[in-house]
Amino acid sequence: MTFENDFSSEIKVIKSLIGDHIKLIAQDIYVNLCNNSPSPALSPFSSGSYVLSHRINSELPDLSITKITTINKNALSIALNELSKLNQIEPLKVIIISNSIDYNEEVEYLGWGGSIGPYNTFQKTEGIMETIAQQIMDKI
Repeated sequence: MTFENDFSSEIKVIKSLIGDHIKLIAQDIYVNLCNNSPSPALSPFSSGSYVLSHRINSELPDLSITKITTINKNALSIALNELSKLNQIEPLKVIIISNSIDYNEEVEYLGWGGSIGPYNTFQKTEGIMETIAQQIMDKI
């Protein structure tokens, strides 16, 4: 038995724990992103398509979108269903959070219809990512 083999099971456990904590960080970041998103209840221009088009994927962005035409005041809670995708991502794989709806940049930098905003949804979330990560890592 080699030295490397002696620790293989422990290394596997450590990788799993690190992967779990990375997923917790991604979860908190995604929830924060959704909470920073314009909500159908708060914006007369929003139907919920923006928040419903936030996606979680591994390795590559998920380019799919959810476009709805009527206001859905539950859009925020429905968007959180995307979190279940984290369970399918292998430990230590890259996790990508994206939004590919056609007016994404307008919402981020201008606001709805160019008249309200900007919302800076991703920018606000990016600003606290380090804090979120540190809070999760402090629990280890």
